[in-house]
Amino acid sequence: MKTKNANLSNTVLTAALSMAAGLAGCAQDRVGERTGRQVDQAATTAAETMDDTRESLDEQTEKAGGYISDAALSVRIKAELLKDPHLALSDIRVSTTDGVVTLTGTVSSQIAVTRALEIVRRDPNVKSVKHNLVVRGPGRV
Repeated sequence: MKTKNANLSNTVLTAALSMAAGLAGCAQDRVGERTGRQVDQAATTAAETMDDTRESLDEQTEKAGGYISDAALSVRIKAELLKDPHLALSDIRVSTTDGVVTLTGTVSSQIAVTRALEIVRRDPNVKSVKHNLVVRGPGRV
């Protein structure tokens, strides 16, 4: 009888341990699933953050490119104005914002104003021209 009870106890104990191991395995599967979902969520969030950062960088780069283009356009136009014999002695300042060139300063004649505007307008990157040029003839201050 003792042997039967011992065998029965061993069988019950083995069954209980098997159930506990099975339940632990199920719990681990749930933990594994939860961990997998958390990893997927983290990866999705990281990808979204990278996309947002990339878009922001693209916008900033485009903006910086605009500033560089405006500065380069101003320098190029100023150089062209200085090369022109009718304008070489003029006091013309050039500024550019979003492709719109503004000329300020003094020139010796209306012909010089016209010539300066022609030079600016022939650059293909100029969207429009504003001028605040003042004609001051020789000896006029």
